[in-house]
Amino acid sequence: TFAITDPTADRTITFPDASITLGAAYSPTPMWFAYANSDQTGVTDATWTKVTNLGAEAIDSDSAYDTGTQTFTVPVGGAGNYYIFGSCVPGSGATSTMQAGGAAIYVGGVKQVDFVMDLSDNPGFKIAAHVSAILALSDGDAVTIYGYGDMTAGSPAFYSSGFTKGGRFFGWRLSA
Repeated sequence: TFAITDPTADRTITFPDASITLGAAYSPTPMWFAYANSDQTGVTDATWTKVTNLGAEAIDSDSAYDTGTQTFTVPVGGAGNYYIFGSCVPGSGATSTMQAGGAAIYVGGVKQVDFVMDLSDNPGFKIAAHVSAILALSDGDAVTIYGYGDMTAGSPAFYSSGFTKGGRFFGWRLSA
């Protein structure tokens, strides 16, 4: 056995043999942080729509986030469990006609998790919709954020103007 004893206290750590390695480094990569840099108009009412205004990035450790397609693709060797967060700001523009807003995480074009805030009895102007999850991802999985806006009249948009990084999409690998 192998023991480490604290000379100033009554604590000892004992290992079965000297071949144990401590302190394996944790590196939370890949990681990315993208944010909205424009308003997204032309959003279809009451329909899950891909958020396409997440065209700026602050962090992209493995060049795995594509600002052109607003997609994070798990790089080769990057499979594992990921924490993923997405948000958008669906809104009505100038009137209080927004009755529901939401955000969802899609993998490979399939919804994995969503959140919808319902304001049916008291329509609002804009809603900051957020969603997060821990998901097991494989090499090559494509992750995107979708938004939802349901209006009493007109069509919603996903807003960036008036907010500092109001729409966000970020994540990192927790474990292999």
